Amino acid sequence: MEEYMFGIDKDKIDKVTQMISPIIEDKIDIIKNMGVETLNNDEKFHEKFSDKIYSLLALSSAGVIKIIPFFKKKFYASMIEVKNEIVEIDGEEISIRPDFKEKLPQAVLRGLKK
Repeated sequence: MEEYMFGIDKDKIDKVTQMISPIIEDKIDIIKNMGVETLNNDEKFHEKFSDKIYSLLALSSAGVIKIIPFFKKKFYASMIEVKNEIVEIDGEEISIRPDFKEKLPQAVLRGLKK
């Protein structure tokens, strides 16, 4: 068993990452429909997007997220990584990168490592 962070084995972290990505993919329209001001304000971004994803993850995780120390803090850091990696802003226009599905797992993982 390979240890990853804080003594948590890599398989558990990978499982959580695999659980988060489909939830984000399903709710990606929330990001597309928020304003640039909201997107650029981390607190508002978390309120409009991250909180919803966290709630859905908590319901579907069967307790897996409880075994990761400081998971909630790490989760919110991962949502900022996701935002920075997959969202493009052009003036007042928000779009999602066409390759976001490939970039999503690594962005989530980077945030969970923080």
